[in-house]
Amino acid sequence: QERVLLRVRRKVERVLEWARVVVYDGVERAHGRLTPAMLDGIKLATPTGSAALRSLASVTSVPADRALRVEAFDPATAKAVFAAIRDAGIPGLSASKEEGIVRVEVARPTGTVREGLARNIHEGLESAKHQIRGARAEGLKALGGRGSEGADAVCEVTEGAVGVLDGMWVGVREELKK
Repeated sequence: QERVLLRVRRKVERVLEWARVVVYDGVERAHGRLTPAMLDGIKLATPTGSAALRSLASVTSVPADRALRVEAFDPATAKAVFAAIRDAGIPGLSASKEEGIVRVEVARPTGTVREGLARNIHEGLESAKHQIRGARAEGLKALGGRGSEGADAVCEVTEGAVGVLDGMWVGVREELKK
């Protein structure tokens, strides 16, 4: 039962860390700040399938210009990198290409964009809750059910994590009012 509880705790910690990143990136975008992580979800088609943008290009922040600088490791892929960023459909971002370097700028978010970002953060937090509930179900199943020894500890860990996520959402709503 200790191993089961440890496994549940590890999964919960990974989910909470992921949720913190989602919240941080969303709040940064809502305030008009850019982070290279904003482009993490972008994939490029390659001859062998697809690859993450960050595996084919370096992404650096240029805070003074409120922009990201994306430079393909292989100049031959610069065009594909530009197209992937442009076609990613990330609200408020605009990409321009200059001699093998893609410059990604973000407009100061409008109220509508901020509402959309809040919705995205909320969906991410709900997804995290779902993953935590899944960890609880797996843990309880491994222990033999709710009445089993150690089940209360599993429920306590997961309920505490859901409470942390709820607290994150309250903090996000307050932060986005600023």
